[in-house]
Amino acid sequence: CIIGSIIEIQVEKADGNKFYNGGLVDDYGHIYRFIAVRSTGDLVAGSVGHFCGVVTGKQSYANSIGGVAHAVFLVGMFVLPENKKDIRPIADSL
Repeated sequence: CIIGSIIEIQVEKADGNKFYNGGLVDDYGHIYRFIAVRSTGDLVAGSVGHFCGVVTGKQSYANSIGGVAHAVFLVGMFVLPENKKDIRPIADSL
């Protein structure tokens, strides 16, 4: 789980299902790309969000100073009251 400021977020649709694609940055300047399922509530760019998910890879991209930067790629959901029923401790899901 991470807490960070949302850089961007947009809704996507595939096979009749809705999910959210975006990025966020934590207080240390680490950048994360995410796919969020379930609700994102009122979260928009500039909002602070608490996201829990699994790492599925990394994204590499050219940065503004001519180097290569990396972002961890996550799939999961935001910790929000409306998602609480879907966020369970591991022992509860066995």
